[in-house]
Amino acid sequence: MAYTPGSSINNLSFLFSAFDIRPNYDIHSPRHTPSTFAPLWLPPNRKEDFRPRPLDFLDTNDTLYRWAGGEITEVNKSTYPRASELNTRTSNPWRFRTYSVFVQQNNGRILAVDFDARRRDVRDSDITEWCEIGFHHIPAGNAVYSYLDIPGEYLQLAGAAPSSNATWINQLFPQGYHCGPSADAQYPTMRHAGLIGRLPLIISLAALSCHPTQVKHVLTRCMRPGRWSVHTASHHRDEKRGLVVTVWRDPAGTTTAAQLKQLEEGHFGPIIGF
Repeated sequence: MAYTPGSSINNLSFLFSAFDIRPNYDIHSPRHTPSTFAPLWLPPNRKEDFRPRPLDFLDTNDTLYRWAGGEITEVNKSTYPRASELNTRTSNPWRFRTYSVFVQQNNGRILAVDFDARRRDVRDSDITEWCEIGFHHIPAGNAVYSYLDIPGEYLQLAGAAPSSNATWINQLFPQGYHCGPSADAQYPTMRHAGLIGRLPLIISLAALSCHPTQVKHVLTRCMRPGRWSVHTASHHRDEKRGLVVTVWRDPAGTTTAAQLKQLEEGHFGPIIGF
């Protein structure tokens, strides 16, 4: 999983959408872990327990984005189909991955499933319950990548605590996921090379780093292939807000599914770096 010399992350392209989803507490009660001591909130595990569509953020939810040429832009809707239309095509040949993501507000842990929880019951899936994100620590020369996944081998980012310019760590991840001495005894002092891993999970963390009305700005101005530009918005992680993020291959491009997997694995360098 090392960077391939001569390859460029800017030569790749794909489409994605990020839909806000909300539990529907009008038809079901909030779920919690089965614990008598400080039970933790859980997202719904039935598809009918989500609101069909949050009515206050339609503009954000209808946006389709394109990663290409070193930037992320809003797609011209006269050229590409709307993201909402793509999401309803269950057999869409361009679909690459879909993840649903929520944050446990009381402890800052991030939970996810690798499908659209509005269209498939979590309780009847292979995993039967929401899973916490984690990391695989991938050495690359004298540095180490953090590969974001569910589940992961580790619950903290890899390597030594980075310098103060690693603003993306503070903006994308709650404190419990940050690098530190206990993150990985195998690579305790190696430089952190950046973030790689499942594309929808990385995009969802960027979207959760701000209020829903600011998502379009953050995704198109702050998230860049291979880097992150700091923003001044406060995060908006609460247990009533989740995301469904879908990544598609770009019908107007030449990037293959195999190349998107290589992007996730770090062959083109970090997806978000320093």
